[in-house]
Amino acid sequence: MISTYIKCPELLFEYHKLPEADTKKYIDYLISRRYSSKTITSYISSIIHYLSWRKSVDKSDPIKITNKLISSFLSRHLKTCKCPSSFHRGRTSCGASVRLWRKIISEVNFIPTPTKEEQLFEEYNEYLKSVVGLVKISRQTRLRYGRELTKWLKKKLSKELSELTLKELAAYVYQRSSSLSSGSVTAMVSALGCFVSYLSSIKHCNIPLPIYIPRPKPVYAIPVYEELSEYEILAILKSFDRSTAIGKRDHAMVCCLVELGLRACDTARLSLDGIDWRHQVLTLEPSKNRRQHRLPIPTQLLDALIDYVKNGRPITTARAVFVYHRAPLGLAVSTGTVRGAIRRAFMRAKISPNRSQLHRFRHTMATRLLKSGTSIKAIADVLGHQSIEASNRYMHVDINSLKEVALPWPHGGES
Repeated sequence: MISTYIKCPELLFEYHKLPEADTKKYIDYLISRRYSSKTITSYISSIIHYLSWRKSVDKSDPIKITNKLISSFLSRHLKTCKCPSSFHRGRTSCGASVRLWRKIISEVNFIPTPTKEEQLFEEYNEYLKSVVGLVKISRQTRLRYGRELTKWLKKKLSKELSELTLKELAAYVYQRSSSLSSGSVTAMVSALGCFVSYLSSIKHCNIPLPIYIPRPKPVYAIPVYEELSEYEILAILKSFDRSTAIGKRDHAMVCCLVELGLRACDTARLSLDGIDWRHQVLTLEPSKNRRQHRLPIPTQLLDALIDYVKNGRPITTARAVFVYHRAPLGLAVSTGTVRGAIRRAFMRAKISPNRSQLHRFRHTMATRLLKSGTSIKAIADVLGHQSIEASNRYMHVDINSLKEVALPWPHGGES
């Protein structure tokens, strides 16, 4: 089988030095994900290159793969590489192939013993999931703020979490707040409050419950987002080449944001099982608010979805609506893929960078619904918010409508 991908005698010689079971598993994975023969060849050559380099610098553990070693291989070795010319040298493909090898082979064969700190955060993550009930993206945010606090303690004060005091926590919050927006400060204080409360509950720090974290006085400002104009939205939708399969997919993804105000993560997670084509109803799986959400499908979005599913979507067993058209072919797209498609559409439509935020679609839809006379409660339902307060930041005052209902200024003092 290997002769299909490697024909160079020098590479074949190096290839046969690798563990046969591991290389077979790696190649089978690439084939199952429909990677092209050319890509498989470059990936195998990259693995041979990396492991050959490792043997030259550390014969005691040549198969070791860590993020630090991968970075050293890519940024240092490849620049001054004097290995055989048959070894693949593309930085991007070398990095992707070695990281994939690590995921498929190394991490399966070697399960490192977590440090006490890593074990603490694993237990905290499980607590956030099973007790607090947070979704993955919310847990990641809280874990990040907890790790940042831990790193600051070690670097600035040479202390462990068990030695944390309320005074030190307050000092960190004030210092960190100087580089954050008002909304991020609120998120950080909430995350740290949860984290330190957890530490206190398991007797890992001496700060007593309940915990109050002093914070800078928040400054409330009118939201800076402005709605996208009809011209801008039309330019974005027209920027896609709908004669191609990928163009049909990306156009349908953007229609989800334009017509329904979906988040990028919800768009990536759309399932064929959640679409009632006959009654034009879309059912979203639980996300941030952990509740199932049903929405009517506007005609323009329905047409875009039908066009993609019938004429563009590759044959696959995956039930995701939007899937990859290149390796890994047929698997559900990531949130990053949705964001990338929209960012490129903004650029093609020549939308100003300061107006090219993905969330602007939600702001635009909410603001226009408000202008059309839709109640805030109905808008909150469309956006998937449990609280009306959460929807207020998506909407902006309609000055023209206010002028129509404004009362004349009383002429006081006139006789």
